[in-house]
Amino acid sequence: MGLTSNFQHDRSRDIIARIHLAKVKDNLSALRKQSGGKPVWAVLKANAYGHGAIEVADAIKDHVYGFAVSTLDEALELRTAGLENEILILGGVKPEGWPIASLLNLSIALVAPDNLSELDEFLKNNQLKIHLKIDTGMGRLGFLESDILEYQKALTRIKGSIVGLMSHFSSADESTRSFIDQQLLVFKKIKSTLFNLDIQPSQIHFSNTDALHHGVIDSETHIRPGLGLFGLSNHTQTSDLQPCLDLLCNILRVKSVPEGTAVGYGRTYITSSPMKIVTLACGYADGYLRAFSNQSRVSIGGHYYPVVGRISMDFTTIAVPDTASIDVKHPVYLISSDPTSPLSLKSLSQLAHVLPYEITCGLQRRISRVYTT
Repeated sequence: MGLTSNFQHDRSRDIIARIHLAKVKDNLSALRKQSGGKPVWAVLKANAYGHGAIEVADAIKDHVYGFAVSTLDEALELRTAGLENEILILGGVKPEGWPIASLLNLSIALVAPDNLSELDEFLKNNQLKIHLKIDTGMGRLGFLESDILEYQKALTRIKGSIVGLMSHFSSADESTRSFIDQQLLVFKKIKSTLFNLDIQPSQIHFSNTDALHHGVIDSETHIRPGLGLFGLSNHTQTSDLQPCLDLLCNILRVKSVPEGTAVGYGRTYITSSPMKIVTLACGYADGYLRAFSNQSRVSIGGHYYPVVGRISMDFTTIAVPDTASIDVKHPVYLISSDPTSPLSLKSLSQLAHVLPYEITCGLQRRISRVYTT
């Protein structure tokens, strides 16, 4: 008899991220409408910002042009899961990854002039779709105008493989668009230089979620939203976007304690009266931030209770009045998809002084993800 033949899974430590796919689709429609109906590169990097890349991709595959990810491994995850859309690797690919990218029809961002000669040789016998990235003001990856001039001969030799021209806004979340306009001027100038070299890619994409609130550039053929798909944004004008993730966990123990009881590491919380201390099956190793310690609240049966003591690797403790009745079978809401809730990502991110998607990106894979349609 096998070791696991009679094994019953212990579900006492289940932590569930519930993702509402209908809201993802609604967000996608709102973003496309905002762009005037342009085709969408849906950015699903970092496991779709913690929401589950494969499942989200499968839900929207018929409504987008393609998917954009950060790394070759992320692209392989989608392709081997059976997704047939175009897939663009935003962070570039080293030469050793070119063969598998070519084999699986993956597109790559060309983010630096390194290895251009080697790429030219590779393309003589292989096909690889390239999106040339321009640094217009982010200061990270991408070709500067000086790079274009220095490597114009090498770029001209591979022009037949350059299908896209792209850049990235650094300050699209700001209320004014002064630096956006500055970046657009740089982009327009470099684009003109490339066109004069007869490098005229069919795709041009620049706008992320926040940039769409300022309007897309006239020559942009595609848009490239990521955060907005999940109702997240740094911009204040996001009323049409809906957060789509709830985080729930189980209760492990309800304990009645007297006044003066210390709770958690460092004894940062001391009970001021007799009360119940409830231990939850969630900690910072799951992605529930330690910064929420003695700051956030949770919801049980529609009632809010404060997080007390330090959040540890696997456990969180909350304080409940001694007279309250707590059903250990009741789920505990840690994050709510309701934007008006004190448990919304926006509210929690303000407590922790982080961005909302820092929280979702930190939700670990040991959290079970379930999807509603």
